[in-house]
Amino acid sequence: MTREEIDEIKRHFDVVAERLENRIDLLAEGHQLLAEGQLRLEERMGGLEQGMRRFEGEVKAMLRLSFAELDRRVQALESTLTAIEGRVARLETHIA
Repeated sequence: MTREEIDEIKRHFDVVAERLENRIDLLAEGHQLLAEGQLRLEERMGGLEQGMRRFEGEVKAMLRLSFAELDRRVQALESTLTAIEGRVARLETHIA
């Protein structure tokens, strides 16, 4: 092999090595961006989970209040119905 051929092979190898280094750098940069994106996504998901737990607690509290109010109203209606039934019974007795 001549000196020129050896020099040509070295130049070719240097070009190939530089191209590989560039690709490795791009790959490392892409990996870093993905890792950072995953961290941001995990942070956002954690915030979303906290928000959902808070929302769940608020909904449960509202449902408890709503059911308590409905229970109070049903008891009032039952009391009124009992009073009306008593009046009807008295009227039926008075008429009969």
